[in-house]
Amino acid sequence: MTRKGPGLAHAALGDLDVGVRDWTAKMQGDEIQITAREQDYALNLRLLPLKPVVLHGDAGFSRKGDSKDQASYYYSFTRLKAEGTLTFKGINHTVTGLAWMDHEFGSSILQNDQAGWDWFSLQLDDGTEVMVFHLRKKDNTFERAFGTFVPREGPAVDLEEETDRDLAKGTWTSPTTKAVYPSGWTLEIPGHKPQPGGHTGD
Repeated sequence: MTRKGPGLAHAALGDLDVGVRDWTAKMQGDEIQITAREQDYALNLRLLPLKPVVLHGDAGFSRKGDSKDQASYYYSFTRLKAEGTLTFKGINHTVTGLAWMDHEFGSSILQNDQAGWDWFSLQLDDGTEVMVFHLRKKDNTFERAFGTFVPREGPAVDLEEETDRDLAKGTWTSPTTKAVYPSGWTLEIPGHKPQPGGHTGD
C-alpha cells in the first residue's frame, strides 16, 4: 500500500533488502537486520539463522488446498537467534530470544466454499520445528492439512500425507467485531515424536 514511486518504500532484487518508511529488513552477510520505528517505539534486531532455509512443499511450491490453483511459493528460516534492543518511550531494553521468518507469495487462497484457515508455526523445545496449515470450509469441514517438519538436524520433511489434526476444541469471540473464531487445537503428526529432552503441547 506504500508505493516505491514517492520514495516511501523499496525492495531489492536478488537479496533480502526491503523497507517501508521507517521499517526495514536487510540481509547482511549471514544475518538479517530488522529495524522499525513508530512514534515512541523502536525495534532494532539482529537475526542469525541457526538452521538452513526451509523450502516448503515441492522445492518451495506449497499447495494450500485441494484445488491446484491454491498454492504459493513459500520458504522459511524456522529458527533464528534474535538479539538487539526494544525502545519504549526513550528507554532502551536489551532483548534476546528466538524468531521465525516466513516469505510467501502466490495466488489467492480462498475459494467460494471456504471461510478461512488455521496456520501453525511452532518452535519446539527439542530443537525441532513444525508448520501445519489447513483450510476451513463454510460447512465447518476441513480440507486436508499441509505441513513441514524440520528435525534438529538434516533436511525438512514434507507432511502432506502424514499430518493428522483434531478439530478446534473451542471458539473465541471478538469483543469488538463479535466474529467467532476457532480456538484450541491438538496436532498429531504420526512418526515424528519429540526427541529426547523435548516436549510438545496443544
